[in-house]
Amino acid sequence: MTKSVQDQTLAIAGVFQSALLVDELARQGQISPTDLEIAVSSIFNTTPQSAIDIYGGEVSHLRQGLNGIRALLSRDTKGLPQDVVRYAMGIMHIEGKVRENKTLLSKLSEGIERSRGQKEYFDNLIHDSVIGSLANTYIETISTLSFRIQVTGNPTLLQDERIASRIRTLLLAGIRSAFLWHQSGGHRWHFLFRRGLILRTARQIQTQGLQ
Repeated sequence: MTKSVQDQTLAIAGVFQSALLVDELARQGQISPTDLEIAVSSIFNTTPQSAIDIYGGEVSHLRQGLNGIRALLSRDTKGLPQDVVRYAMGIMHIEGKVRENKTLLSKLSEGIERSRGQKEYFDNLIHDSVIGSLANTYIETISTLSFRIQVTGNPTLLQDERIASRIRTLLLAGIRSAFLWHQSGGHRWHFLFRRGLILRTARQIQTQGLQ
C-alpha cells in the first residue's frame, strides 16, 4: 500500500461516504443496493493492491464521499449535514481506539471472517444473513467501547432491526476506510495543515481520474 495524498484522499472519501449513507438510511430508510454492496465489499477486502481496489476499482463508487470531503474542506456548510461530519469524526476516533487494542482488533477480524463465510454460503454480499452477521460483529466489538456513535434520524426507522443492522454495517465499512487512511499515512493533523492539498486532490480525482 502506497502512502500518497491520492490514497489518503480516497480513504477519507470512503469514511465520509459511509457517514453519508448512514445519515441517508437513518432519515429515509433506504439507500442504493449498489452503495451498500460497495460498502460491504470494502469490509471483506483486507489485502488490496491499492486504495481504490477496496472500492471496486472505480472512482465513481466514491462519488458521494468525494463530494462530501470537498464540501467539508471548502467549508460548504449547506453541502454537508453536521450529523455526517459528526459520524465521520466518530468513525476516525473509533478506528484509533480499535487499532490500539490488539485483543479487540483480533476479535473484529475473527467476526469479519465469520461473516465472510455467510457471504460465500449465500453468494450475496447484501443478503440479510451477511448484513446481520456483520452487525453482530459490530455489537460484539465496536459497541463495547466507551465511545459510541449516536445516530439520529427517524425514530421509527431506527427501531427497525433490519435498518439498524445496515447502519452498523455501514459504520463498520467506515472504520475499514479509516484503517486505510492510517495505512496510507493519514493523520488527524492533515485536516488542519493539508486541507488545500486534499481538496485539490479530491477535485483532480473527480475531473481527471487517478494519476
